[in-house]
Amino acid sequence: MSEEWGPWIEHDGMGTPVPEGTRVEVEDWGGRIYTGQVVGREPLPGEVDVWDWRHCISQGRPQWLVKRYRIRKPRGLTMLQQIARDAKCPQKVDA
Repeated sequence: MSEEWGPWIEHDGMGTPVPEGTRVEVEDWGGRIYTGQVVGREPLPGEVDVWDWRHCISQGRPQWLVKRYRIRKPRGLTMLQQIARDAKCPQKVDA
């Protein structure tokens, strides 16, 4: 089963907007797209926090800034959406 993603969301540069452990796809200002899981910790020495634009710019890496992101839909949600699409709605019967 392939991954399904939600819509692209423009990022405002004010920290990480999604919870730790969320699987995301991000596009940076350099046009590169990355897929990964959000890690809820401070960057280690030499790492850059790509979600926080102030940190990224201060580290000399403005092209790494997250421009937009989208969240992977949980498999259960994808399955429920398919069930809903496949379901036949009962017809209203006049009594």
